[in-house]
Amino acid sequence: MLRKLVSIFKNKELRGRILFTLVIILIYRIGCTIVVPGVDSSSITFQGNDLFTLMNVLGGGSLSSFSLFALGISPYITASIIVQLLSMGILNNLKELNEQGEKGRKKLDQATRYVAILLAAIQGYGIIKTMETSYGLLPYGQEKFTTWNYIFITTALVAGSMFVMWLADKITQSGIGNGTSMIIFTGIAASIPNQFQTAYNTFVSFNGTSDEIFTGICKMGLYVLMYIAMIIFVVMIEKSVRKVPLQHSQNTVKMGGDVNHFPIKLNPAGVMPVIFASSFMMAVVTILNLISTSITNVEVQQGLNTASSVFNYSTKVGGVYWGLIIYVVLIFAFTFFWTNLQMNPKDLSEELSRKNSFIPGIRSRTQTEKYVSGVINRIAFCGAILLILIAIVPVLLTIMFNLSSTLAFGGTSVIILVGVAVETNDQIDAKLAGKEHKGRIQG
Repeated sequence: MLRKLVSIFKNKELRGRILFTLVIILIYRIGCTIVVPGVDSSSITFQGNDLFTLMNVLGGGSLSSFSLFALGISPYITASIIVQLLSMGILNNLKELNEQGEKGRKKLDQATRYVAILLAAIQGYGIIKTMETSYGLLPYGQEKFTTWNYIFITTALVAGSMFVMWLADKITQSGIGNGTSMIIFTGIAASIPNQFQTAYNTFVSFNGTSDEIFTGICKMGLYVLMYIAMIIFVVMIEKSVRKVPLQHSQNTVKMGGDVNHFPIKLNPAGVMPVIFASSFMMAVVTILNLISTSITNVEVQQGLNTASSVFNYSTKVGGVYWGLIIYVVLIFAFTFFWTNLQMNPKDLSEELSRKNSFIPGIRSRTQTEKYVSGVINRIAFCGAILLILIAIVPVLLTIMFNLSSTLAFGGTSVIILVGVAVETNDQIDAKLAGKEHKGRIQG
């Protein structure tokens, strides 16, 4: 570990990227502490295991303080989902752009940003109304919000979200790691002390009998052990790979590395399915709450409120926790969606053909594509099941034992924290290895 830190410090490019990322993270955390002008953040009270509590955890408490960065990167993530889905054959214009390579991807990214601005405006206003009606949000020095308050605060939230998106882009371009993931990682990391403090206050109390005190300490110890076990389990998942055997023609130029296998991660989608699922559900709930608060018809309001409750983890609708079921389905679906987006079997088979490589017993490009597609989908299925287990087990425990809502999202937090940390570490290792390889060639 010490040798690796020394290598990072000696690598000028990598050192600069890490320092740049830390500066961006510092700017982001400062922004999370700046309360939107005209809002009394002390009036906010979070209750229940709902999506707004999760949004607050992912944002490092920026929603509970109603900061300029309260929306975070969520509108951009939701916009990315929408544009990617539309470009997969639903809209021909977007599909054509998706097939145009780098030029088309730039135009799709621009379209994603426009959609993100629209979604940020809708989510911003929806969050104000929801926080006002459900969480006690009040304007500073006033009894209720005026039209000007809504316009001003919504504009501030949209500007803050766009600035966070810009910070994420800068990390991706000039820093280390994926910018979107790093922003969310930072928010979760900032909320960890509060999670453990809440756990301690929930389990441990020195006002009872000696048996109650001992039981509370044991529960806290068990909570810490479970947290560590989840971290180890996620690391194992992130590091596990399925090696697809390869053979090479005699004229293949071997450039080093494990050329006899093609590795596919057990969780090829990484942390993105969990981020996608939570962001998508938050967007839906925000829009439903916005429509509900804007309608005077009582029956329609009740219907919209019921629809919104369907997306809450801890709320039973018709005796069923539909929110958990929807969350599971979305993680499962987004795992396959993101895996096939990142690892297109057709592209992989063409790449193997260009490198004069083939899977033993399979020569045809069509057969290779079919075989690789089957392997990827089987692995994605296993990865999706593992992601679902880690994400929902803490939620189920909090529902069964009536624990604090901040403990419910431990699994989701661990998946994102460990996943981003492993991906970033792998990127650092790759850059260090590239530097060493370059040095040997020059030597």
